[in-house]
Amino acid sequence: AHPPAVLVVAHGALFRALRSAMGLDPYVRTRNAVPFWCEPGADGAAWDLRPAVEGMAMTMANP
Repeated sequence: AHPPAVLVVAHGALFRALRSAMGLDPYVRTRNAVPFWCEPGADGAAWDLRPAVEGMAMTMANP
């Protein structure tokens, strides 16, 4: 079972800080108003970051 999803709405500068905390390159620019699905990596690896529609579909297929 997965813990419940959490919605974070953030300005680009805050999202860069989140990317850094997730072990990802903080200097990658993302378009405004694009939702992303973020999942922690296995055993402390960098997080997986992908468009939310794709991430939600994968999670629903693998409960």
